[in-house]
Amino acid sequence: MNLKQEVYNVLEHLKDYGELNSLVIDSIDASKGDYCLPCFALAKTLRKSPMAIAEEIASALNLQDSNIEKVESVAGYVNFFLNKGKVSKNVLNNYRLPEHQANDKVVC
Repeated sequence: MNLKQEVYNVLEHLKDYGELNSLVIDSIDASKGDYCLPCFALAKTLRKSPMAIAEEIASALNLQDSNIEKVESVAGYVNFFLNKGKVSKNVLNNYRLPEHQANDKVVC
């Protein structure tokens, strides 16, 4: 399970901003999310402030049916917080698949 793919999935409908996936990075500070999207590189092209771009992106995201719990726009960054409960459940369910089992035991 690629957790960054969860972020890519919620960003995929935002075509007006160009390619956003390559800008998504791991958050340095866990209190500011699991992943973040710095909007500074988009500012020149879009002729808007990074703060305005981050606000637009954060408000345009649809988190329904995703493993993203919430997003925040802070100082030109869009911060993504994973839903830890859903992610943990998905990881455990993936390891229960037949390809991860040997002699009726789950191999991790």
